[in-house]
Amino acid sequence: MRPHPPTDFEGLKHLIATRSVVFSGQAERVARLALEKPEAIAFGTLQSVATECAVGRTTVFRVAQRIGFVGFIDFQVLFERHLRQRQGCKLAATE
Repeated sequence: MRPHPPTDFEGLKHLIATRSVVFSGQAERVARLALEKPEAIAFGTLQSVATECAVGRTTVFRVAQRIGFVGFIDFQVLFERHLRQRQGCKLAATE
């Protein structure tokens, strides 16, 4: 049974910080990239993320599944939403 995926970026950070989801060495690189450079996930492809992390595409896909997503696209949507919300906050602050 697949765990429920986090609904937002903060939930994802909490899952990783509390070690609710533990990753292997290669998968850890993908998780680190996700937290440090969310735009790489939001705007990248499965291949570009794999290349940046020096892992195979399957590793990226499995990280998404391990967190609870069906696949990479669902994982990516979380990052797209996070960046849109973050950009909305910046725009509101400048008005």
